[in-house]
Amino acid sequence: LYTENDVKDTLKACKTIEDYENYEAIFAIRAAALLEEDEYAEKLALLLTSDMDMLVEEVVNYYIAIGSKKAIKAVKPYLFVEESFVFALKVLQGIASDKAIEAIVEAYENLSKDDQAVALEALTFMLAEEAIPLLQQYEQVGYEPAFLDITYYYYNAYRHAGIDHPQLTVWRDQFEEQEDAAAIERENARQDLILRLKPGRNEKCICGSGKKFKKCCGAPTN
Repeated sequence: LYTENDVKDTLKACKTIEDYENYEAIFAIRAAALLEEDEYAEKLALLLTSDMDMLVEEVVNYYIAIGSKKAIKAVKPYLFVEESFVFALKVLQGIASDKAIEAIVEAYENLSKDDQAVALEALTFMLAEEAIPLLQQYEQVGYEPAFLDITYYYYNAYRHAGIDHPQLTVWRDQFEEQEDAAAIERENARQDLILRLKPGRNEKCICGSGKKFKKCCGAPTN
């Protein structure tokens, strides 16, 4: 129900981060995204440091929606702020333009080793060729972040670029082993849930499919 004037009046009245941390302002930011109003690009960037998750998510969605060079320029400095790094990176990954990739690459050298790993994750997700030399550099350093297994990103980047690497087969095997282990874990969790909540064979299945249990999760599997 917000018009362009409603958005303008609401956001104009906000002077500090705290002024934005209410539903009226959050709805105005959502409306600005739907209307693709990029005149607020510079003003809203500071909100990426807010402690209010709902507000930050709407700001991220706003920048991705407008996807302009102005948005990239406004967000780029927040790659260097600890509180906003992940959100700024999420914006650039969502925009996924050449300029967005360029912004991440330019910021890369000034990031911590852990943040570099997350930036590499974003670049490989965007299938950016620029990720290859950075991955090679990161590999030479030999740093492995404890919170992120980047083997998958090494493998995907080299495979997509068609570049051979002596570790390519090893990376593939490691990734497939992880996928197999994850699939087994998911199946074990499913079976555990079935045992705990098992309905009658002719009752509706617990997964919500609407089918009878015996023809859904209770059906024999290989």
